[in-house]
Amino acid sequence: MDAGKIFLARQVHGNNVLVIDEKIRDYEVFKKKVSLEACDALITDQVGVPLTVLTADCVPLILLDPVRRVLGVIHAGWRGTLRRVTEITLKTMAATFHVRPADCLAVIGPSVRGCCYEVDDAVIEPFRGTFNYWERLATRKGPHKWYLDLARANYWQLMTSKVREENIAILNFCTYCNRELFFSYRRDGKKTGRMLSTAMLREGSR
Repeated sequence: MDAGKIFLARQVHGNNVLVIDEKIRDYEVFKKKVSLEACDALITDQVGVPLTVLTADCVPLILLDPVRRVLGVIHAGWRGTLRRVTEITLKTMAATFHVRPADCLAVIGPSVRGCCYEVDDAVIEPFRGTFNYWERLATRKGPHKWYLDLARANYWQLMTSKVREENIAILNFCTYCNRELFFSYRRDGKKTGRMLSTAMLREGSR
């Protein structure tokens, strides 16, 4: 993997998915494309293209269809999660590359978890109105205060998209709790760094 040529999403907490096909797999072409088109998910069937998202509390996800050899990476903050970025990424993989979610493997990386991610009613109410499983994601802390688990929310987006439960791995680390391991925007503010979640298809790999 060439560290100087990482295909990095231009993240805006949305749900746009950028497809990297043979037309834009060239790094210079990609840089021009992504400078114009903000996205919080990247997908490709191209070998040797390292897809990357940056996080410091938001949820990073990596998706792989080992049958059709298609890869995806996702950045999911609370806004992207609410906008169903994980579901939309899987739908885009299916529409573009004929991926079947039941064939996919998924990894949910470290993020701020329900033990530490405190939100107010203004965040919880749209979750309540959007997801019929919202009570599995939120725990009341007090009047107008909740703890929200974004990793669990994206897990349920995978499940409702027909990814098999046994094919989903959750790395159960809270970025806020584990100061010695992870950056955390909520804990440390703007001065904190970012973690990179990167995946790449290799020639002949399975």
